[in-house]
Amino acid sequence: MLNPELTQALAANSHWQLLQLAPTAEPGTFKAWVLVDSALYGVMVQVPRSVYLNATVAPGDPAAQALGKSVRGLLPHGDKVQHLYKVGRHGG
Repeated sequence: MLNPELTQALAANSHWQLLQLAPTAEPGTFKAWVLVDSALYGVMVQVPRSVYLNATVAPGDPAAQALGKSVRGLLPHGDKVQHLYKVGRHGG
C-alpha cells in the first residue's frame, strides 16, 4: 500500500472522472465519487451558499446593519443595483 503523501501526489497529478455527485444531510455538502487511475474515491465537497439582497436601504442607514455586509456586484438580467447586501450564514 502506498503512503498517504504519495497517494495524494499521484491523485493531484492524475485525470479525475466524476461518477456521481450526491447530496448529504448537511446543506451545501456533497459526496463526490471519482475514479482516479482505476481507483474509486469518495470525496466530500463543500459548496458555500451566499444570498444577495438588493435593498432600498442605504449602507449608512441604521436599519442596514441587520441586512448584512454591503457589497458591490451585478444582478442577473441586467437589473439595476440599488444597495446590494450579502446576507445569511456566509454573510458579513
